[in-house]
Amino acid sequence: MKTSETIGSLITALAAAQKSITNPQFDKVNPHFKSRYATLAAHLDAIRLPFAAEGLVISQPISSDRDTITVTTRISHKSGEWIEESATEPRPERCTIQQFGSICSYLRRYTLASMVSITGEDDLDGEEVVAPTRQQARYEPHPSQSAPARTFQPRAPEREPEPHPSQTPPAPKPAPAPAPAAAPAAEADQHGEWIWIQVRFCDEKQSQGKTASPYLAVKTADDQRLTCWDTDLFDVIKAAHRDRSTIGVIVDTSSKFPKIVEVKRG
Repeated sequence: MKTSETIGSLITALAAAQKSITNPQFDKVNPHFKSRYATLAAHLDAIRLPFAAEGLVISQPISSDRDTITVTTRISHKSGEWIEESATEPRPERCTIQQFGSICSYLRRYTLASMVSITGEDDLDGEEVVAPTRQQARYEPHPSQSAPARTFQPRAPEREPEPHPSQTPPAPKPAPAPAPAAAPAAEADQHGEWIWIQVRFCDEKQSQGKTASPYLAVKTADDQRLTCWDTDLFDVIKAAHRDRSTIGVIVDTSSKFPKIVEVKRG
């Protein structure tokens, strides 16, 4: 963190402002993962009036280059004192304007919340989090390793013996055997549909419940928060984050916090 030469008046004003600052309202729900969180607008609404009453102001300039995107959040006081902190994220290859805006919004929300000591999402380290018992990962094999699909070939109907020509007219020729049936469609996964994500952030943590268990806290490129409790999947998710690659996941949304239960590489 960087600061001006003195910050006494700023700290006094910040302490006074925090008496009336509360956590922002969770004003958005992700339809895919059923998770709630507070938008950047909700964060700013939570601090704007308390800051103005104490002579404080927030500024968040953005800078970027070919490889990174950086947001610097500065809290300034009417005395001229200031404190600031910066956060940087890797810039995706072929970054679209939508991706750029999403990353900027993500960095602005989290640096602002950190400096003002508020939170805009559910706490995954609470007692209510229970590690799932499912530990066996199911990977989709590479196409070069997959066994060829089997098709169902119906049996042609058996021909009855033809009577002697002196007894009955010749029987008509049997109809040709029907064409082979198409291969049955792949069985739908019991946990849901595959969703393709880009891992922006992942961090291995330890739950604080009665049974401590390791898990991965995951952030996606579209700013969604997921968890993964299956340790066999950790390396794949971490590699996707390190390589900035896209992976397919199946997410269990039956509990409060969406959990990644299956992974496949793109």
